[in-house]
Amino acid sequence: MEFKTEFGDLVIYATIIGTQFKRKPFAKNELENCINDCNRISKINPKILIIGDLNTSFLENEKHYCINSETTEVLKSLFEKLNLINSTEKIKKNIDHIIIPKFLVENITDAKTFVEKEILSDHQGVFVSINPIF
Repeated sequence: MEFKTEFGDLVIYATIIGTQFKRKPFAKNELENCINDCNRISKINPKILIIGDLNTSFLENEKHYCINSETTEVLKSLFEKLNLINSTEKIKKNIDHIIIPKFLVENITDAKTFVEKEILSDHQGVFVSINPIF
């Protein structure tokens, strides 16, 4: 979906990679679909946010929270190619992420959890606060 904001028109791409976690071929197909979609969308509007359950922690000591290291590296490459940053990558025990355009980095005021794992879901809830530009 594309939204008009004070930052210009932003595209939000919501996804799940690994609906069945490591079970093949699902995770690989979902990753490939995500990459193809995001590359296609970013050609139309490079102000893309990728938001969703990536089933991947980007912390070095949390590899057990990842589908596999290849998926993690492919996602990192996608973010770099599309000039995005993972605003939630430093949240511990986190597999749900909010990937934003790099130009918004200076506007981030918070990136943290709002509900712990196992309270409402087997996932923790994460959010990012972004101050508008004046």
